[in-house]
Amino acid sequence: MRIMVVKFDLGLFENPYVDAAKAGTIVGSPAFMREALAAQSKAVVILQNSRGARMVPAGGKVFLRGIAAAVATERGFTVVNSAEQADVAVIRINSPYQALHPTFFFGSFQHEGDLDFKDSDTTFTFVKATAAKVPTIVVVYLDRPAILTALVPLAKTLLGEFGVSDGALFDVLSGKVRPTGRLPFELPRSMEAVNAQQSDVPHDSKAPLFPIWYRLPQ
Repeated sequence: MRIMVVKFDLGLFENPYVDAAKAGTIVGSPAFMREALAAQSKAVVILQNSRGARMVPAGGKVFLRGIAAAVATERGFTVVNSAEQADVAVIRINSPYQALHPTFFFGSFQHEGDLDFKDSDTTFTFVKATAAKVPTIVVVYLDRPAILTALVPLAKTLLGEFGVSDGALFDVLSGKVRPTGRLPFELPRSMEAVNAQQSDVPHDSKAPLFPIWYRLPQ
């Protein structure tokens, strides 16, 4: 409904046709790109944070995984090759999933199964090992409502994102942009809580780790 209101306000129903002559100057214009970058940064959800608005210290040494080193370097950070050398680690990971129907065409694309990190998960093992060596920021791509209970004691800062670019993410980490995103769904506490849910009722898991609409109080 909210999307429809925006479309009506823009007049897309009265005049749905694109002006081809103007399209080249509008699409990808610097002003629009700046707005798009800011929107990505603001949509990041802070789930927990003990490092303040500037999560990565200015000019600090960072150990990265899942983020282009060039992006951090362009912003004045020094990228190091091991966690032991770093002031802080930043790790981007995906929500956990299982491939339950790999031989089916659509099933091979779907992220299905359990929502929690297993001890055998190599990504979780990497996060755990890194957090034992250096303060660690974990950024989780929430394409599904993951169970992050195992990450909470490991991450000094825990962020949820929905498709943010590396540059927009570093605008958050450096304190340039203050994110205001909220969770669009709850993040359950355990698979036991998930299995006890009613399949036709939204956000009804028992004692969710992070409830729907959550963001860390500012």
